[in-house]
Amino acid sequence: MNKSRKPGSWKLMSQRSVSPKLMSRKPTFGKPVSWKLVAAVAVVLGGIAYLLVTGTSGAMTYYVTVDEMLERREFLAGRPVRVMGSLVGESIDYDPAVPRLRFTLAGAGARRLEVDYLGIQPDQMHDGWEVIAEGRLKAGGSFEAGKVMVKCPSRYEGALPLDAPPPESFPSGPPEAPVLPIPPGAGL
Repeated sequence: MNKSRKPGSWKLMSQRSVSPKLMSRKPTFGKPVSWKLVAAVAVVLGGIAYLLVTGTSGAMTYYVTVDEMLERREFLAGRPVRVMGSLVGESIDYDPAVPRLRFTLAGAGARRLEVDYLGIQPDQMHDGWEVIAEGRLKAGGSFEAGKVMVKCPSRYEGALPLDAPPPESFPSGPPEAPVLPIPPGAGL
């Protein structure tokens, strides 16, 4: 230990060695922020926000029945909508040369909605089956679809409860083994 210093003199030396210019500066934490870095972060955050808005806008479509669509026609006109109704079988008009499909959806009452779809006709379009059309309601009252989906009734039936008896078409016991005839002259 250096004996030339008096105890407590180190405090006075450290205070004297700091210049008044340094004492007047505000403390900074790390390096100063680069404007290029700020701009790059802003571009990345803006791109993420854009992707979120455009990615979720297609998912935000109304899902209505034919009756609800016709009751709220002024509000829903021009907006993306999914409409569900029963297919009127005799109304199906398909032109494979274009391809253009026109058909009518019926609501729960007597209300009907004309649908115009540019695309290939789905395979399972039968009278009375439920159809979901996704598109926009035109000013004239018809519906311009961009996508048409047919709900297959067999896929949406409920399963039988576990304690329910089996339907009549199922055999009640183990399958019987077929009886094969023994050909004559076959030795056993």
